[in-house]
Amino acid sequence: MAALKNLITDCIQIGSKAKNKIDVLREISRLAGMNPLLENYSEEDIFNALKAREDLDSTGFVNSVAIPHCSLPLVNEFVTGALIIPSGVDFESHDGAKTKIFFFIVGPPDRRNAHIHLLSSFSHMIKNEAVLDQLINASSKEDVAGIIRQNVSVRENKAADEKVLFQAFVHKEKYFDDILEILYSSHERYISVVEANSAEKYLHNLPLYASYTGDKKESYCRIIQAVVSKFKCNNIMRKINMISRDMEDEPGILFTVNDLFYSNVPDIVHAQELKKKMQEGLSTAVFVDYENIYKQLEKYNKNPIELDFFNKLAEILGRNQFKIQKFIVFTNFDQKEFRETKHQTLLQSWGLETRHTSNYGKNSADLELTVDVLNTLHHDPHTEVFVLISCDRDLIPLVKALKAKNKVVFIISTEKGTHNIVKTYADYYMLIDDLFDLGDKIVDDEQREIAPQSRNDEISVKDKENARELCRLFYTSNRWKEYTSSNIPITLVGYVKQVTKKMLLLEVEIYRLIDIACGLGYISVYEKDADGKTVQYIKDGKNAGEILRETD
Repeated sequence: MAALKNLITDCIQIGSKAKNKIDVLREISRLAGMNPLLENYSEEDIFNALKAREDLDSTGFVNSVAIPHCSLPLVNEFVTGALIIPSGVDFESHDGAKTKIFFFIVGPPDRRNAHIHLLSSFSHMIKNEAVLDQLINASSKEDVAGIIRQNVSVRENKAADEKVLFQAFVHKEKYFDDILEILYSSHERYISVVEANSAEKYLHNLPLYASYTGDKKESYCRIIQAVVSKFKCNNIMRKINMISRDMEDEPGILFTVNDLFYSNVPDIVHAQELKKKMQEGLSTAVFVDYENIYKQLEKYNKNPIELDFFNKLAEILGRNQFKIQKFIVFTNFDQKEFRETKHQTLLQSWGLETRHTSNYGKNSADLELTVDVLNTLHHDPHTEVFVLISCDRDLIPLVKALKAKNKVVFIISTEKGTHNIVKTYADYYMLIDDLFDLGDKIVDDEQREIAPQSRNDEISVKDKENARELCRLFYTSNRWKEYTSSNIPITLVGYVKQVTKKMLLLEVEIYRLIDIACGLGYISVYEKDADGKTVQYIKDGKNAGEILRETD
């Protein structure tokens, strides 16, 4: 009955001026729109979905009953209702009679089995003429709702709704009839028997295997296949085990249970078209909730700039035939960590499009990203792939909207970010943790400490140039002059904040360059107690002369 929990009297009507099928569908669309669950859809949207279903085949059945129904992408629960027209309307019913009772269902596209059971439960009422008479003669909406709830029984248990493929490989002929009877008595309708042969029959004829397979060329083997409710599997296997207890020493039955995936022709056609397009390169749009990703990476003591995140991502997408046509970064660039480092300018210099979002509310970036994605979806039909880079757990409705239009969805987040359910909706899913080998070591902000140390690994030309530039800035700064003239120490934290603004890099990146400079001997870092605390200071290194000569 859980599927009827959203049945409200506002979605029930007795009497109508509808004169034909289209009028009825519009009346039903208006009633369905009364349910708050469909607030994102207009009456016209609901009407178009119902009519599209009716165009396939009329939902007008016998005994004056019709069950118009459809699915809508952003709907998470079932919306049901009823329209009673005692005088009847021509609804192209299967028996040619006028239709008086209209049950309607609007449901989510990803709960197909529950939708089918709900349809089935409503259709069972067609056979009960007494119930139909009660509905036609009902005097109030409340009476109609009560009759429906009393007579519609829907199994909402996921295991009960879910179907699996049960297979029994029978190698002992004496058990075949009993196993088939057990499956048939379980009221499963989709049962088939496949005549099979043991591989020995074929291997015996190959000289290489003849000595291993013996003289026996024929062996008994039949495969019983049945589509069964998942919750019945254990009971079926227990019954079979009861008749085959003597097989412990010589097994003769193998069970397998496989999940089922239902597809349809449009999906298959789309998959074929998509495969062809991938060979040519798919038009791709990338959307980044930057603050969201930035905060998550801070837990790993990393940031996107240090990881060369954007170049690495573009390389991966290009290698997989994703052609980036749009790359947008969303965040509030007025935040201190972004403003002081002129972060927006830095991203733009790399060819990325930046969207400055409002600082009034933490969800501003989420909302603007969603709006931009939907605008691209509806106004740029050539975009085939949507890459969403975010650790937000509220992506499901957006992903559903993209999937409803047969778009490829690629989600990139950290392991501790996006919820598992989001991953199941995406066509592709990538962990930043794996991409950059972050591992599972998360560092709290209070515990983070970056201490420069010697580096023996290979240093890139770019890193070496940046480290030298950092040192040139150091040796030409007023702080260095104060140190050499008055021996006023230079705190590492203070200097990092100063040079960060000049080099247009993040603080974490500056610390990394200082680490490299220490390893090269251009500068050095030392610790000293001050007011009961250990403070890090910066001074010249053993190879400082090399940089000092450049500053003369």
